[in-house]
Amino acid sequence: MENTKKTRGTKQIRVGQVHRYIQKLENDATNYTYLSNATSTAYEANRVKAEHTETIINELKELFPIE
Repeated sequence: MENTKKTRGTKQIRVGQVHRYIQKLENDATNYTYLSNATSTAYEANRVKAEHTETIINELKELFPIE
């Protein structure tokens, strides 16, 4: 079971799934950053989404380091 990490109790999460989710979030953050650079009324919302997504990515990377 080297590809899993324990979470609360006996629940297991496959690390590969988490890494794929992190990659998806990184792509989302890139998209939000790109949209926040555009001149639009949604600038602030996209900037905030990018910041929140980056925070989530960093927390997940701490919990599930990518080697």
